[in-house]
Amino acid sequence: MSDDYARATGASGFISIDGKEYRVSRFTPRDIGDLQAWLKNEIPDPRIEGRRMIEGLPDGIAREIWLTYANEAKNWPPTLGDDHGNTLLTTTTEGVARLLWVTLRRYNGIDLVKARELAAMVEISQINDIVRLASPESDNAPKV
Repeated sequence: MSDDYARATGASGFISIDGKEYRVSRFTPRDIGDLQAWLKNEIPDPRIEGRRMIEGLPDGIAREIWLTYANEAKNWPPTLGDDHGNTLLTTTTEGVARLLWVTLRRYNGIDLVKARELAAMVEISQINDIVRLASPESDNAPKV
């Protein structure tokens, strides 16, 4: 098992940012957890907003509004695998910084402050390369 884990999460390649080479690690369970936690903090729970919206409304109207927000909550928080989560991670400065942080910290000692600096210099094509390099190969991908 440990050999499989090492193959699935080992370094996958290099990326050059601002003229410096960085070794990219594959996503580990910790990395995915860190990214998921950030996504959860970025998007508020729709049920909290729903509670705020229905205060003082008649029961029939409040029920309809609540059902709308409760239905939205079924897809909350966004995940790495959905469009909303991917958009936040790849198109926002902080999302890119978090992505760089989890993929570069293992082999390069990058902290979140340095990752934020690098996020300002990274190009869109490099973000795609980082995601590709950090993703497990299909042979080593977790079973779903």
